[in-house]
Amino acid sequence: MNGGTQHSYVNSLIWHLCTCCFLHVSTDYYFNSTMSGPQILTGIARAITGNLREIAIARPNLMNVSTIDFSFSPWNKNSSSTKFMWRRLCGEKCRKTNRFCAIKTNVLHEDTEPLVEVTFFDGEKLCLHGAYLKYNEMMYHFNNLCNEKDKLKSDAPTALF
Repeated sequence: MNGGTQHSYVNSLIWHLCTCCFLHVSTDYYFNSTMSGPQILTGIARAITGNLREIAIARPNLMNVSTIDFSFSPWNKNSSSTKFMWRRLCGEKCRKTNRFCAIKTNVLHEDTEPLVEVTFFDGEKLCLHGAYLKYNEMMYHFNNLCNEKDKLKSDAPTALF
């Protein structure tokens, strides 16, 4: 493949990605750009996924969390993501955000599914099944819901006196 053919192949691939993923981006920018193919594809992937990684690795905020229940078997190979999340949420920096958050750990000796149940102060529950999710995915869902609750709390009207 020579340079011109490769460039047109990359352009057609980008156009196909933009139309299949229903992205509202201007393909003219990508066609006239001096960026290479991998740089363009990285930009498109980032536009699709957003800031998932940044949310997943952010420090958890337990301000709106009432209780967290962990249940896992330490010898089960599917419970590694639940154990990593348990270590992260039991850390001192994370615990400082809400000292009144009760973290309960049930260590099981059978092959049961690892589970994390998060209860918020408003009664909403988040259940994360560790057998089907990776650590980053679990932390993404947890942090994303906590961030949404923080935004709702900050948008609520406050009393003047």
